[in-house]
This record gives sequence, structure tokens and C-alpha cells, in this order.
Amino acid sequence: MKVWIFVRIGYPNRVTGDYLMKGRNYDRTLGLEIYDETMDFIRRAEEVYGFDGLFFPEHHSRAANGLSPSPNLFAAAASVLTKEIKIGLMGNCIPLHHPVRLGEELALLDNLSHGRLVVGITRGGDFWAFHIPSSESRERFEEGWEIISKGWQAEEPFAHHGKYWDLEYIAFLPRPLQQPFPETWIPSISAESIEWAAKNRVRLAASWSPTEQIQESFEYYRRYAKENCGWEPGLDHCVVSRDVYVAETNAKAREEAEENLLIGPAEEFGGSPAKYGRSVEDKYFSERATSYKKGQHVGVMEIKGWSYEDLQDSGIVIAGDPDTVTEKILAQAKTLVLNKIMLRPVFGRLRLSQVNKSMELLAKEVVPNLRKAALAVAAGATS
Repeated sequence: MKVWIFVRIGYPNRVTGDYLMKGRNYDRTLGLEIYDETMDFIRRAEEVYGFDGLFFPEHHSRAANGLSPSPNLFAAAASVLTKEIKIGLMGNCIPLHHPVRLGEELALLDNLSHGRLVVGITRGGDFWAFHIPSSESRERFEEGWEIISKGWQAEEPFAHHGKYWDLEYIAFLPRPLQQPFPETWIPSISAESIEWAAKNRVRLAASWSPTEQIQESFEYYRRYAKENCGWEPGLDHCVVSRDVYVAETNAKAREEAEENLLIGPAEEFGGSPAKYGRSVEDKYFSERATSYKKGQHVGVMEIKGWSYEDLQDSGIVIAGDPDTVTEKILAQAKTLVLNKIMLRPVFGRLRLSQVNKSMELLAKEVVPNLRKAALAVAAGATS
């Protein structure tokens, strides 16, 4: 089983839980320390921990995770600091960027990493930071991806005349090292995005929802791909992202992590003056976006105020001793029918330097057992 790490980079010493943080509250020395910690973690991820992939997000101005406005810069650093680990983006928000610049930059990253790049593309993002209406996000996303994916593969220069981009001459340099282009993912739960992913053979990621609801999303993706697109996604076409914390005992894990696990959903999204803006009312979601689910969708906006037990029981959080964490990860992998998991070791106001022990236990006592279990399943399937 593959273990990917989602590297969230926030500003821990925020004065309040507001969505945005005032510039006067930013400590440049602390910011530099956090970036230095991140570089050190990238080195250790492969050399010490032996994880399979590192993924970086894109966020703008958010106190909770806004120290990563450009995941591509972190990916470039990781391409130098590592040799074999997958380097991923989860991801670039296509509606916020010029598709030619983004497509060429991703191709460059694939070359710098010697073909280790995993591309995550998102429709959702901090639209307010770029004054882009969320109601335009789907059209901008799909048109941008059309240009990027064609630019990676086209043998001759081409023109594109669309609603948002009017380009006479497109010829990407460099070209991605991986052919036809790097493995690509989209994190989503909406029916329209799931259908788009199946049509384009883009892989599906999900988080922030209970396991049984993510199961519904993955099942819809697999069913739509088979029935409407003529192909069947495999074990490696879906991944779930979860907050993780490992300690010597379950009680110690709760003592050390509970406060920050509860802070996470409360401070990650929403708040004034900027609005997160992902609803039917602001036209980000349609009426049918989650109609394929049996009940009302539960996402990040709905889990605010949940208890530690709620987050654990739903599968959104995986915390405990090594045996408990191993058991919970394997249970989700079985339910969701997947062979990799993306774990987020930093949440709330934690820093990477504060989760060293958790990462050591994860690497030494959880990951080896996950891989043994995966090998046992594979052996059973072929016997």
C-alpha cells in the first residue's frame, strides 16, 4: 500500500480563527522557520521516513494554510531534495491561472523531477483573491484543462478560441517527460466533476467527508466510467485524504492531538471578510451535485463543531497508537477499494517540527504493516 503525505503549510501563531490574517500580525522570522522546517521535512520524507509521495496545496492569504500560494515552487524544491519519491500537487486551481503558463510550468516540473510529477488539478480555490466569480469556475476549469492537456500532446502549434481564452498560437515548451502526460488527479465530490474525471480518465481524490459518503463518490466514479465511458478504474484510481496522528497509546494521541484536530475544521474555511463560497446559492455547486448520495452531503462546512469521537468514528481523522492507526487505514482502504492513502500530519495550528514523533511512529510501525497487508492481499488475489 502506498502512503502519500499532504504537506499543509499554515501560519500557527494567528491571533484569531479568522479566515484571513492581517499583514501586521505576520512574523517574518517565524515564517522563515516554517519554510525551513518544510524543506527539512521534504528531505526526511524520503531518506528517513520512506514515504511514497509528497503533495503540496495551493491557497492564498488564508491564515490556516496560506503559506503555500504556489505548490509548484515546493515541488521544484522537492525535485532537488529527493530522488525517487513521487512529487505531487493537490493541487493547482486551474480557474485562477493562465493555462499556457501553468501547462508549461508543470511540464518543466516533470522534467526537473525526472518524471516523478503527479499533477493534481482543482476547480475550487480562493476565487475572491483573484476576483473571479465562483460561478465561472467550472467553465474556466474545463477550458483551461483543454488547453493544458492538448498543449502537452500537440505535435504542431494550434489555436484556441474559447469563452475565456483567445489564443492564436500555442506551442508548449518544454514537453512533459511522462507520456502522454503525468498522472493526473482531481479532488471532488460533485457529480459533474466526477463525470468529467471519468470522461477524461483523470483520477479521483476526496477528503473531509465520512468514509461511507466518500465510498458513494468513488462508486459513482467507477460506475460512470464503466457504463458511460467504456473503461474501469482500478485500485490506483482513487485516493482518500485523512488527518493522522500516531502516539504510543490511544490516550496519548488524543491528549496531544485533540485540540488541533478540532481547530482544523473551525478555522480552515469560511469567515469574513472573504467568503469560502462553495454552495448552490453562489452557483459553485448545482442542485444535482450531490444528488447521487443517499442522504444529505456532509463536507467540511458541516463538520464544524464535531467532537473528537465524531471525527474518529466518521473516518475523517485517524489517530491513535500504531496498531489502531494501521487498523483504521486498512479498514478505509477495504471499504473504499484503494491501494493508497494520503495522510495529512499537520492540522489546526501545529507545525511540522511538532509532529516528528508522530511521523517516526507512522514510518516505523504503521507503513511497514500497511505494505505487508497489501502484499498479502495481492498474493491472495493471484493464488
